[in-house]
Amino acid sequence: IQQTIAKYNSQPAVHAKVEKTVYLSLLEETKTSEGEMHYSKGQMRIEMKGDERSLIVMTPKAVWIETQGLIEGDKPQVTQ
Repeated sequence: IQQTIAKYNSQPAVHAKVEKTVYLSLLEETKTSEGEMHYSKGQMRIEMKGDERSLIVMTPKAVWIETQGLIEGDKPQVTQ
């Protein structure tokens, strides 16, 4: 893992499209979200869109997670 992290840290930036699938067993539903991941010099940002909208920002010292409310107009919740 350390070699992989060192490889990515030496690159100017990495960008990837990502997909997240969540299965809710009690509701027997599957929700899928697509988004983008950006990684550069130890910092990462993942932004998901669709049913499970969220934003994750990671630095060497902190992690922030923002999730959108389930009802239109709800304020987002931010966790550090």
